[in-house]
Amino acid sequence: MVLSETIHHKFLKLLLPILCLIPWPLSAASFRFIRANRLESFSNSSVVSIYQDGLGAIWLNSTYGLCRYNGTSLDFLQRPMPKRPLCGNGNELVYICSYDAILCYDIRTNRPRRLCSPEIDYPNCALYAEEEQLWVGSGNRIYKRSGDSLRMRHELPHPHTYITALCRSQAGTLLAATSEGGLYEIDGDGKIHSRMAVAGNICTLYPDSRGDLWIGTMDRGCWRLGCDYKVAGHYHRVENTFPNAMPPSACHSGLSKGNHYTHRPQVPSLLFYDF
Repeated sequence: MVLSETIHHKFLKLLLPILCLIPWPLSAASFRFIRANRLESFSNSSVVSIYQDGLGAIWLNSTYGLCRYNGTSLDFLQRPMPKRPLCGNGNELVYICSYDAILCYDIRTNRPRRLCSPEIDYPNCALYAEEEQLWVGSGNRIYKRSGDSLRMRHELPHPHTYITALCRSQAGTLLAATSEGGLYEIDGDGKIHSRMAVAGNICTLYPDSRGDLWIGTMDRGCWRLGCDYKVAGHYHRVENTFPNAMPPSACHSGLSKGNHYTHRPQVPSLLFYDF
């Protein structure tokens, strides 16, 4: 009996180090970033979205994978994600679209949680995060986070459209833009109001500190609406004309904070506008 227990003990001591060396697959709840030696490691990749978390780290969603830069080093998650915008609550949570769920990444614990609903088209959904809440647009429906699930809260009146962008207006209402250029406002009572339609496939919304709403499109430049939702400006590329011109590629990265934009012809990929 004593000899048998001794052999069993030695067998376990030999087996455990071998098990530790086996590259077991990691679930979504425990994926890890790997360290890259140089920023140029993904220089040939396309970056479709940029986000800065509450600790100041920059997140990049690229064709190479998900990247995180902390100011001195770059970490990779070698797992391609859909070409969808990253977002977060401005503090500890970062939301990432994967192909089968929305990952809620907590920068304090370095662990993501999966938020799921069988009705959501994850590779094509729109995300908008607030301090305590997450909104998801998929098809013509808007979902709200409830624990680890996503529940449908609103449905736009047109069933064959799909939501491409969400944001909160300066008045506190929820705004939803669609692929056909429609803009909808959901008030505090949950009533949906159709505000207007702009030419172009809307891909981003941004309310500035002046109360204007900027609308970026895939093919018709950028529109600026006043607080009454009337057009206050249209900035787009006009052949051989530089005033009010805007390259379509500028719409894909979204509009950054600040009120200083001026078009500079010598840098065709940038738009600046001075108020």
